[in-house]
Amino acid sequence: GGSSGGPWLAPFTVSSGSGTLHGLNSYGYNGIKSMFGPKFNTDTAAVYQAALQATTEALADMTHLLALVSAPPLEATAIRRVEVILLQPYVVLVVVISATGGVTKRVFAFDQAIDPGLVEWAGEYLNESVSGLQVGARLLRSRFEAPELSQREREFLAQLRPAFTDVLESSEPALYVGGTGPGCSGIAPGP
Repeated sequence: GGSSGGPWLAPFTVSSGSGTLHGLNSYGYNGIKSMFGPKFNTDTAAVYQAALQATTEALADMTHLLALVSAPPLEATAIRRVEVILLQPYVVLVVVISATGGVTKRVFAFDQAIDPGLVEWAGEYLNESVSGLQVGARLLRSRFEAPELSQREREFLAQLRPAFTDVLESSEPALYVGGTGPGCSGIAPGP
């Protein structure tokens, strides 16, 4: 028999229908109702990037124009680590490090002194709940508004949430350039 080629998404969020692509259904065994397939890795990423570049070149060849193709980065919004640091009694720093090495930081000033224990808890909670995950708006909402959190914890996390929005907005798409269009001689792709 064949296989569907359907995606393996993890974590998968039912409400948004999204997740991080980790592999595809590739094969099965007689008598077993499960599908199997290889997991994606750096070799897969290289093939993906080569395919986008080849597509860009083919588009340029067909149109006899300069072709530009923009694609989202593979791990644009996966979170590697979160640091929540009490700088002063009224000031908290949040540092978010993405899987691609991108770093965003945001300073938050509060009207009242912040409990150092709450700051420590927030760092631990955020690392446990979002590290390693591809973070999207719905996933963030589920982690920041989880029913098991106290009102105080939810309110504090709500104040810190813009630091994660910065990560979502800071992802740069990859740009692929192919061919040369009329009047484009001497133009080289930039870094």
